[in-house]
Amino acid sequence: MSVFKSIIGSGVSYTHTSEEKRNVVMTNNLSLALAAILGMLVIARFTVLIPDAPMIARIDGRRIRLSAAGMPPALVYRAASGEVEEVVLKGMPLGAFLDFRYEERELELAAGDVVLLMSDGLPELFNAEREMFDYPRAVTAFRDVATGSASEIVDGLRRRADEWADGRPQDDDITFVAIKVRS
Repeated sequence: MSVFKSIIGSGVSYTHTSEEKRNVVMTNNLSLALAAILGMLVIARFTVLIPDAPMIARIDGRRIRLSAAGMPPALVYRAASGEVEEVVLKGMPLGAFLDFRYEERELELAAGDVVLLMSDGLPELFNAEREMFDYPRAVTAFRDVATGSASEIVDGLRRRADEWADGRPQDDDITFVAIKVRS
């Protein structure tokens, strides 16, 4: 029999100390690792609503702090140059190791810049010929649509995925979070 455990949010409140907030990822990692040891199937859902909780991304004005837990690189479109920067962060999937230290990076953003957080579903999407979309193609697709609104960026990437798959069913989820800095 499988046991399902749902972790919603992080339990962080404004009464926690700064050190406790920084350890939210490690705390959830420990919970997931222990559940895995006990043979539990864990479904984790984290909602980032609290400004000081660095789960995946924390935005403060035009600064963003990123952390990864086994996710693909964050992509940052720089409007001034039209270039895409890959932000590669060390991070194991939550629950893989009890005391893993998750890397964080803080970036300055400018008007028109876009941060794209995505699952590995688009880069690892296969077409009918069993060719993978791949990361370089994902970067190019993002650059091609990055001047639109956040919604248009996600729609454009979804269209690219549909065109590439050409009717072949997905093997994995395809998830995007596009954050565009206003002028």
